[in-house]
Amino acid sequence: MSISLNSQSTFGFHFPAWPVWVLGSFLACIHLVFLANQSASFFADLGGFERNVVWTIQHKLLGGNVYENPKATPFSITQYGPAYYYLISGIASIFGILADNYRAVIQLGRFTNLFIILALAIGVFQFAIRQLKASKFAAFFSSLLAFLILGQQVLSGRPDALKAGFTLLSIFAAFNYLKTTQMRWQMAVFGFASAALLTKQDGIIAFFPLFIFHFFNKSSALEWLKSTGIAAIYLILIAALLFTHPFASYNLIDGLKNGLSLSWFLSVFQGFFGYLSIVLLLAVLGLFKLADTHKPSAILLGSYLAVYFLFPCVFALKYGSGTNYFNEAMLISSIAIVPLMESMLIQRPKHSYLILFGFLLCFQSVSTSRELVSLVLGNQSELKKQYNSQLQIASWLRQHHAPKQAVLCLISRQWEDHFTNLAPELVIVPQRDVMDQVFKAAPNSELAVSCKTHLLSQSIQYIVTDKSIPPMFLNVNFVPNVPVFEVNGYKIFENPVAK
Repeated sequence: MSISLNSQSTFGFHFPAWPVWVLGSFLACIHLVFLANQSASFFADLGGFERNVVWTIQHKLLGGNVYENPKATPFSITQYGPAYYYLISGIASIFGILADNYRAVIQLGRFTNLFIILALAIGVFQFAIRQLKASKFAAFFSSLLAFLILGQQVLSGRPDALKAGFTLLSIFAAFNYLKTTQMRWQMAVFGFASAALLTKQDGIIAFFPLFIFHFFNKSSALEWLKSTGIAAIYLILIAALLFTHPFASYNLIDGLKNGLSLSWFLSVFQGFFGYLSIVLLLAVLGLFKLADTHKPSAILLGSYLAVYFLFPCVFALKYGSGTNYFNEAMLISSIAIVPLMESMLIQRPKHSYLILFGFLLCFQSVSTSRELVSLVLGNQSELKKQYNSQLQIASWLRQHHAPKQAVLCLISRQWEDHFTNLAPELVIVPQRDVMDQVFKAAPNSELAVSCKTHLLSQSIQYIVTDKSIPPMFLNVNFVPNVPVFEVNGYKIFENPVAK
């Protein structure tokens, strides 16, 4: 598949390859600087309620467990697998970062994800070179797409980037298995799939593509048997690891019972699917081109693309879902586009480089323009003011709260909420958005009832909010509470009869 990067004739003149390299490098540099700036920013949430993940990391650094009983104080719900929490808390411990250093903890998660994003881009480049025998130009273009697409999607201090990394490693292993049929690569496929599952529950779909490949490639019974046996062993080990923990199932299963919502699905994904459909169409065309040269590779890569598109379409019906559900589909699409580019360049049409140059401009110009405006004109002063105001709130509460009494944070603009992570040892119901969704989906569930009962027991001493009066939470009214402290619109209300 390798091609030369020489100039080629376009409408009677030579349009060279170097403008595409220069433009792509420029876009990548701007994107990298933007992501680094975002990682160091005072944004309380870069997406997906990252404070929920950060709180669990802080809780572990304080000596707690990743999975606590969500039916008892502090009513925390750790929604995801343990891998990311152990990774970030482990790195924090190595560098001496303490739980009360919230800024350091959240930046550690974000910059770790930025490192993974760069590793993913390099991984896509290497995959295109080694597995698809692509030219450096096509590999560069593919890795650039992956970097530009995934950068903002997985930067937030959540497990998404790590799961995408394990997925790419699993695909690498699957292609090595395709070339060698060695059992060690089968074991690697399901080993990385297991790591993805231990990072987020939807990582389980990484187990399916190899079986789909066996079906369409008409693999022998022995290959079916080996794959089934290896996958079963890994899944049994994961079940033994997770569900022998007394509270893992309450967090990992009950914590995801948010209910289904078609209206949520349409509101979140309606515009995104228009964007995704363009990338998927190019990826499918790339798979057909790949099938012309090596059908088994097309079947294998197509199996991954199908699984990582169709399953998330179902998962996305869950209330609270987000576009991050399709991260791996976008990652795989950026790889699948390679054969299409190679075909176009090998056939040397008059305007292939010009098309790619124009595609980059159209694909990324709006996003890059926003990033440049953010870098040049972005003002962190208001965000820093919000952070410092809530830091004063946390300091006041540490001085005044009574032992064994909790603080409930009800800041309505949850994307501004630093307080939950500024006082992790004081806060009750730290993942309140999750508890609220669980309550709305199943108000009579044991989890929802136990939390609501505690809120009604007059054991909440203080409420922090940005409202003039404490808002209702789980249909509990906190109006009798009285204001005792305020900083820049953030208020503390005290329960005069707290037990």
